[in-house]
Amino acid sequence: MKLLISLLGNFRYKEVSYSYTLTKPSPENGSPYKDKSQISSHIIAKAENVDRWILLVPFTIYHEHIKDFNISGNSYDYYIKELKEALHFNENISKQISYFIKNFENEEKGTIYIIPGFGTFKSNYKDSKNESVKGVIASYSWEKKNEKYKITMMRDYIYIKLYNELRSINVKEGEEVEIFLDITHGINYYSIIAYDALLNAIYSRVFNKVILRVYNSDPVNTEPMDGEVFNLNNIITTIIQPKDCYNLLVKNFNLNSKENQDTQKMEIEYKKIHDDIFKLGSAAEAGQFILIHYLNKFNYLNEIFKPIDSVLQKFDCDLKVKLYADENKNLREFKYSYDNEYFRNLYMLHSFLNLLKSINLKEEKICGEVANNCLAEDTGIRITSLRDVAQKYGGKLIRNLIRNEIDQLEKTEKEYNKGWSGFIRLRDILDKCNQVKSSSYLPNERNMIAHGGLERNITCIFKYDDDILIRYSSSETCSEIDREGALEILKIFSKKGD
Repeated sequence: MKLLISLLGNFRYKEVSYSYTLTKPSPENGSPYKDKSQISSHIIAKAENVDRWILLVPFTIYHEHIKDFNISGNSYDYYIKELKEALHFNENISKQISYFIKNFENEEKGTIYIIPGFGTFKSNYKDSKNESVKGVIASYSWEKKNEKYKITMMRDYIYIKLYNELRSINVKEGEEVEIFLDITHGINYYSIIAYDALLNAIYSRVFNKVILRVYNSDPVNTEPMDGEVFNLNNIITTIIQPKDCYNLLVKNFNLNSKENQDTQKMEIEYKKIHDDIFKLGSAAEAGQFILIHYLNKFNYLNEIFKPIDSVLQKFDCDLKVKLYADENKNLREFKYSYDNEYFRNLYMLHSFLNLLKSINLKEEKICGEVANNCLAEDTGIRITSLRDVAQKYGGKLIRNLIRNEIDQLEKTEKEYNKGWSGFIRLRDILDKCNQVKSSSYLPNERNMIAHGGLERNITCIFKYDDDILIRYSSSETCSEIDREGALEILKIFSKKGD
């Protein structure tokens, strides 16, 4: 699967010759690939035979391409539909993206997203005598109440569009996903924001393997010389696997140092969503996959995720744009306004929660006679699935820690299993081994972290077939914890930085 994402700007591009080195060159495919185009991404699309192509276009070109406008404070969704139509009917623009329109958009293999950018831009306007006036300024900005969110809202917008795109991709088992990001025509902050949003969308989706390649061409002169060829340079290549998604995203989420004023504000805002958000981050960084499984099982993570997802998915409709024109009906100012409550860096919280929602351990249903501490129909988590999840998502330290804990647990079970007929608490086994003496049914944060979630006071085990089943329990009978029990365990974790 090959996906191309292109950042475009004002569509004042000259046709020049580009040279592109294919990712898998061979004598048959004629690498480097050379061709003329006004837009560099055409070259990548043709050379790599990409499956899908996404264009990211800033809303800040609206004033140049819409002449018959409606000043009524309509939703952003209304205005971007107008702009998309203009891109197709504008002869100059449609010529520049003709290959995209014909081979991707018309084939439903591509789409255009209009991004809510900001800034001031010079343009040619008409005066009262219908004569051209150069250098008039058009301004795109946010209402004062939303000003502090202008960067994060733009990034959130790009993120949710790319998240939806990646979520719709179906790949076969073991298939690679190649993503090409062309920032050649991106301007100002646009490129770095798009790159950051794309990374978080990739982290959230968790493919088996993603190869992300970022391209930028040599600078194109105002007047290119005849025969001059501009290289499309591969400036970044990154291979992203599930363990990279988990570790990089969780670490970034937990970067909430008290010295950082912006993250302090973010923390205050996130507490309105849920008090335990940052404790969840600490638990995730400590590789508490069993606890994460229970939080998924009892729908806790999804309950936090759904309203955040709803805010981002409805952004087009909830965002308002007010247009202001001068006496000659030239658009001069655009004001974005968002009236609902918003939070800093929602894209990261959305990505973080969606990633955790993908972590589910394999449970086994036990059916049989009623036995001591074991009902006729009962469930437990296969310890082999914990090993597999740790191998897939965990960093080296977490992987080794959980693998060693499982090895020790299996060894202990073989040595001290005296015909157990049901679940038995790990602490009770260790008591028999004279390793520990305790009567508590509450977990300890240090022990939870030190033993990869296999904390002796709450972990109960059961020998089943050739595997060991585990569960958390805070009762004497080793009955499985409920939702409230899982949340009580979460509360023992300190917020990162405390």
